[in-house]
Amino acid sequence: MDPPVSQTDLALPPLAINALPRRTRLTISNGEGKPILRHAINDTDRTWLTILPLESHCCAARLGFANPFAEPMPIIGASIYPSASYNPVPDARVAGTSIGTPSGGRPGTTVLFDRVGLDSTWINTTGEARGLILPGDPANRDNRARAFTITWSDWVPIRSVPRTDGRAQPLLFVYVALASGSMSTAGFGPDPFVHATSPGCRGRVAVSLKSDRPGDWTANPAGSAWRGATPAPQGGGSQWGLSPLLCLQYLSVVPGIQGVISGDSLMSGPGGPHGDAFSAAPIRAAYDLSSPSLPVCMAHLACGGAASSVYNDTLWRNMDALRPSFLVLQPLSRNDGMEQSRLDALFARLLATADRAATEHGASTMFQGAYPIPSVDPTVAGHGAELAAWQDIRLMLADMAAAGVPVYDAAGVMGEPAAPWRYASACSDDGTHPNDHATELATPIARALLERMLPQR
Repeated sequence: MDPPVSQTDLALPPLAINALPRRTRLTISNGEGKPILRHAINDTDRTWLTILPLESHCCAARLGFANPFAEPMPIIGASIYPSASYNPVPDARVAGTSIGTPSGGRPGTTVLFDRVGLDSTWINTTGEARGLILPGDPANRDNRARAFTITWSDWVPIRSVPRTDGRAQPLLFVYVALASGSMSTAGFGPDPFVHATSPGCRGRVAVSLKSDRPGDWTANPAGSAWRGATPAPQGGGSQWGLSPLLCLQYLSVVPGIQGVISGDSLMSGPGGPHGDAFSAAPIRAAYDLSSPSLPVCMAHLACGGAASSVYNDTLWRNMDALRPSFLVLQPLSRNDGMEQSRLDALFARLLATADRAATEHGASTMFQGAYPIPSVDPTVAGHGAELAAWQDIRLMLADMAAAGVPVYDAAGVMGEPAAPWRYASACSDDGTHPNDHATELATPIARALLERMLPQR
């Protein structure tokens, strides 16, 4: 059954004056959305599965990869399958059950690379190139995070199917096979299905798994079991997040809204045991406002541990492919340095990015306001100049908010009233990142700002 298309969608006003309604939506994968590829150690060729919930039914999709590291990334093949449910569903895991097979009976679509990774709108149904090698950067000997340009597959037709497990978001099962020694690894973290119950995620979480044996299983996912199908002993959790898939972009059946988040680890959430990030509030707000007739999707380009020379430059390089409706930017980053001149340079860089997004794509920008940075406190070995710079940035953002610029003041809701550069006791588990309680406090503020930015319905 084809998903219904609301006749009211065509009458909805765009997000900004002269902006076109977006029919392409992009979602970033890799665990919690962090576009960080890790260096493999003694890995062999494997097929990776990433299960992605979408905000709207899709008709076509393409995959994007990036490799800023030293070693080449050889992609053997990839395929996309629509699914009617997670397999198995939460709380119904059985030892030995494969989680790698989509339900619904719809055949998969082979992903093709005949356009050699170019960013094009061509839908390929008859091509032959199943793989692609992304060359590495030999100069990056330490495999440090660097700014990157996404390399795209061709668009391929893929129609999602209605869910049968009571959830609303359509699902795509994405399989990617990498050759031996490629840039990938596995991470052990919280069971992804349990992680999906975090208030910061609200049930939308990408699940990444790896096949239990070498080989290309993209055309036969039922032929291989998948690591992480059952919880690890002693509650260690399932295998997840850090697969080779960077992002998926899909063609929606209805026009929608594309949000894009950029920043460092403080914006690389959402949710989780330590919160790990201020992005959780605008993501949660976007999910709460999203509807089948006006889907709101969030693309995540934050990069933990990186400065704006990585995360902002990455956004700049990929702006045209992202086609943002709105941006969420982080104007204060410890990684750029807590000096006034460095913070001024960072803010000027972000303003240039916001202006380009507005001029070329009609996008507006929400600024994540000053957040608690306990290390600038002179009582805990911080420097007075750092605290003065923090306070100056906060005052500037307050002036912007008073002038009508969308800014949400994180320090105002999760910092100590007398010392807002320190977290209130209930708002952080590690003293550095906000937790789920902090997300609950900040989400209503982000939602109010988004409601002001989004079209009236």
